[in-house]
Amino acid sequence: STYSLSFSEPDLFLDHIDRIAFGLSAYNTHLRLSTHEERRTGASVRFARHFGRDFSISLGPESTRVEVRSPASNGPAILLEDEGKKQLTGLSLGFSYNTIADPFSPVDGGRISLNNRFIGGAFGGDMDFHTSDLRLEKYFPLWNDSRGRHWVFGAIGRLRVGHESGDNDRLPYSERFFLGGHGTMRGFSYRGIGDRENGFALGGEAAWNSSLELRFPVVSTKVRGS
Repeated sequence: STYSLSFSEPDLFLDHIDRIAFGLSAYNTHLRLSTHEERRTGASVRFARHFGRDFSISLGPESTRVEVRSPASNGPAILLEDEGKKQLTGLSLGFSYNTIADPFSPVDGGRISLNNRFIGGAFGGDMDFHTSDLRLEKYFPLWNDSRGRHWVFGAIGRLRVGHESGDNDRLPYSERFFLGGHGTMRGFSYRGIGDRENGFALGGEAAWNSSLELRFPVVSTKVRGS
C-alpha cells in the first residue's frame, strides 16, 4: 500500500523564465515481500532554480523512517542484520536538462537528469551512504499517419549507483537496487533479476536498465471544434 501527498509551486516568485520552484512531499508505504515486511514513512522539501527553459538545479532536505520486520529465517544475511527501525536523514541535490515539450506524449527532444542523495554523516540519522540516479530519455519523430498523429521512436535508460560511507561497511538492504517487474524490466518477475541467496533477491549497489520503444497511436478522441 502507498499513500502520498505532494505540493508543487513551479514559479514561486512569478519570474516566468528564470524561476524559483518549491515542492513539498510526504509519503507512507507498506511492502509485504517474500523476504520481509518493510514500512517507509518520509517527507522532503525541495527548492529548484531554473536557468532558461531547459536547465534546472534542485536542492532540499529529506527524512525517512524505515522499518524492516519479520525477515524470512533463511533470508539474506545482509537483510537479517538490518532488522528493526532506522532513521535516514540527509540532503538531495539534483540537476536536469529537459527539452521535451509534452511530457505526457513526447514527440521529440530529450531529458537528462541526475539526482544525488547524501544520507547520514553531518545530517545525523542511523545510516551513512550516498546514491546517484541518472536518467536519460531521447525521442525521435518518425512520421505522421493520415490523421496527423505521430509515430515516435524512444530510447530510455537509467543508471543507479550507491556507496556506503561513515560507519557503514555496505549499502543497507532496504536501500539496495532491484530490477524486474513493471517499472524497471517488463517480462521479469518483481525483483527477479540479479543474484540471489537461498532463493531470495540480493539486489545490488548498482543497477542499469534501458529500453527502445516504438510509440504509435491506437485510439483517438475527438476534440471539440476540430
